[in-house]
Amino acid sequence: MKGCLVAHRKPGGRRVELMIDDQAVSWAELPYLRLRIGRAVLRCAGIGDVYTKRGHRKRGHSRRVLERCIDVMAEDGIDVSMLFGIPDYYHKFGYRTTLNDCRTELPGRAVVGGPMTLRARRVPPKRHGDIVPLYRKDLARRGFGIERTRATWPGYRRGVQFRSAIQVVAFHRGTRAVGYVALDDDPREVRVGELAADGPEALASILTWLGRQCRRRVSENIVMYLPPHHPASRAAVELGATFTRRTHATGGGMMRIINLGSTLAAFTGELTARWAASPLAETGLDLTLRTDIGYADLVIPAKRRPASATRGTVRMGEDRLIQLVTGYLPVGQLAAKPEVRIPRALVPGMAALFPERCPTVLPTNCF
Repeated sequence: MKGCLVAHRKPGGRRVELMIDDQAVSWAELPYLRLRIGRAVLRCAGIGDVYTKRGHRKRGHSRRVLERCIDVMAEDGIDVSMLFGIPDYYHKFGYRTTLNDCRTELPGRAVVGGPMTLRARRVPPKRHGDIVPLYRKDLARRGFGIERTRATWPGYRRGVQFRSAIQVVAFHRGTRAVGYVALDDDPREVRVGELAADGPEALASILTWLGRQCRRRVSENIVMYLPPHHPASRAAVELGATFTRRTHATGGGMMRIINLGSTLAAFTGELTARWAASPLAETGLDLTLRTDIGYADLVIPAKRRPASATRGTVRMGEDRLIQLVTGYLPVGQLAAKPEVRIPRALVPGMAALFPERCPTVLPTNCF
């Protein structure tokens, strides 16, 4: 019973199913998203809701579905793919751990007495789209994450905990919303999945409001699932917070490149800006990237004329390249991998193009 693979088109993505006797026995959902890295916006496909019915497991059905998913993404012009996977499975399909799980615990008592100069107002689900402009401003500051638009965003599917309801509270100065917080609607804990503030005053009011929620819910800590460079995380540094960055070996938030050429094309503007801001900008760059899914050239002109150029070829698998593109691992660490070939003369230039960061997707954007 080999069955047949079917790729259905859906609003906002695809669904791949393995059909046996006219019944779907194994499937996966492919939500199509936009991923922002700095100025670059990549076409990104998630993989979620992977499932095989009982009685059909241990027969390779899931493998066939996932292989077809990768083919479908390539056919649809997707640049990169993302998933949140179980350990020791998805690396077989070219995925590498690329995303961090970040958590900040801030004592509620540290902020409960702070200034509250803004008016807090709960946002009903049908108006969640109103906070998209604030989300996009915050995303531009963070420089990494899933883009949203009013037209394509379906609203919150989940809170921090997968099946938890979510509440959104906006903070107003007069009639204008200048900040918001999205947190689990839990009567016992304060778990924050998103926080955006248009300036220090808005941030201070939001933190004070969260401190009051701790008192109301008899919870000791505000737990924020935000990256360490987020303004709220930076403010927490001076308030006695505990920071946790969790990484995974072959699981967690994972990514892979689907189309090398289009990924590099979408990323070229960001790379050019990084090169121009580096001490190497006086010279040009003529780089060839060779991977297991093809090769691509990156040419960045020098600022001055006549100019010399740094030239060379870098060889690595696409799974390692995605870790470089996202900044998950630094160039020096990747260069030490036996399967990676980065000429020593190119290491400073590669470090300027691909600085180490802490790529994180907010839990409210997971699928």
